[in-house]
Amino acid sequence: MLGVPLSSVPSQSFQMVLDGQDCNIEILTRGERLYMNLAVNGIEIQNGAICINKVAIIQKPTNVFSGNFIFIDTLGESDPKWNALDSRYYLVYLSADELKEI
Repeated sequence: MLGVPLSSVPSQSFQMVLDGQDCNIEILTRGERLYMNLAVNGIEIQNGAICINKVAIIQKPTNVFSGNFIFIDTLGESDPKWNALDSRYYLVYLSADELKEI
C-alpha cells in the first residue's frame, strides 16, 4: 500500500509513477463530492469516479492499469472532503498483489 500525497484544495492534478505505470491523476470537487480521473500512459482509465470511503475507484477490470485506489477516512466512515485531504482522508494505491490479499 502506498499513500498518494494530496493537498487540501478543491481540485488538483498531478503525475506519478506507480508500479512502473505513468499515471495522471485528477481530483475534482463538484458540490459536496470528490471525483477522480485517472489516465495511464495517455489512456483514460477512469473518468468521474465518485470518491467514496473504502470503495475502489476503478470498478471495471482493465488490462491497461494494474492495481487500484481507495480513500480512507481515519476518523470515521465519511466520504472524503477536499478540506481534510491528507489530514483525515487519505488516498492509497494498492498493487495487484495487495488486492489479491484482501
